[in-house]
Amino acid sequence: MTLLSPNRIDLLILLFGVAWSSTIAQDMALNTTPESDMMSTSISYFNESVNESDVETGSSGWAWYPFTWTWWLIVQTILAILGVIGNGIVVVVIYQRYYSIRSTDILIGALAISDLLTSIFLFPIPWAKKVPDNILGRLYCKLLYPSFFLWFCITAATYLLVGICIERYVAIVYPLYFNRVSSKRKTTTFVLGLWLFSFLLVVYTLFIFIYDESIGYCAGIIKTELGRVVQAYYAISIRLIIPVAIMLVTQILIARSLHIQAKRFQGMVNSGKGDSNQSFHVVARNRIVKMMLIVVLVYVVTWCPNQIAYLCFNLGYISSSYRGSSLHRILTLVGFLNSCANPFIYAARNPEFRSAVMNIFLCSKQKDEAVFSGSGRNTK
Repeated sequence: MTLLSPNRIDLLILLFGVAWSSTIAQDMALNTTPESDMMSTSISYFNESVNESDVETGSSGWAWYPFTWTWWLIVQTILAILGVIGNGIVVVVIYQRYYSIRSTDILIGALAISDLLTSIFLFPIPWAKKVPDNILGRLYCKLLYPSFFLWFCITAATYLLVGICIERYVAIVYPLYFNRVSSKRKTTTFVLGLWLFSFLLVVYTLFIFIYDESIGYCAGIIKTELGRVVQAYYAISIRLIIPVAIMLVTQILIARSLHIQAKRFQGMVNSGKGDSNQSFHVVARNRIVKMMLIVVLVYVVTWCPNQIAYLCFNLGYISSSYRGSSLHRILTLVGFLNSCANPFIYAARNPEFRSAVMNIFLCSKQKDEAVFSGSGRNTK
């Protein structure tokens, strides 16, 4: 076995793709300064009650808010740690079984990588109050001020989940076509395409946040009510309405197809034409479908309240006191919970994943079979 076989190269390309993407992308504002918070869906990294006299100023022209461990930052850090550990385990499990995994395993591995990066970007950092007028200051305003990396990874995870739903739909409704065209290389290309698509969805934020020389700090260029409303509708469309609609439609069609197939299989069993091996594959496939349905529902439950409140805030249905309030922070933390929830769902619903995790901690040899794919063949 060579060190860099074609299969390993595919995985390296996949890992390189997400690492490269995460360094050039993200989305909305994470701080609570007056302008950017009109577009914010999350929480700030600094103590908002700080006074000017509390600011720590450096000789480089930077000024920083003193870092204070508030309750929301503590919870955010706990979620980040859980996300890094949980998603890291998922990535390790799939990597160890790379030669026997199928398309669903690759997509779930890519989702775990996105959630892993999201969790890393959730770790609190000191927040700048003054930014110098140089290249570093302008990069800060483009990338860190709107938490670009964090929101890109969240968007990528969303559309990878959409991709998993589409892949399962094709595999179950059109199994012969799926087995004919499915391969590791094509699935890897599909994953990279989803990351690129996610980047294109959020790249506009690189242009709407600038360094404002008049105030010596970052500022958003969308200052009109119409601009904020348009941006709010766009954000909720790409993060909630469109992906959730696709996920729910595919899940409904999958459930309908499985119901028809189950009735057909039951008829074969009653007539003595069914076999135990076929029954095993039906049960395994249904288990994966149910697991992914739970993942979709958790995504909807965790992100819907945050995104709906964000839209209502920008439309003026929620008062300005919502910004930075306890409710704002709780809804945002519930959204961030999605990034660390999936590994626990896998452990609860997938015996093969539980076995693989136990093998990691016991330093045992992994089985030569897929972890998450309940149907189809090993992709080439």
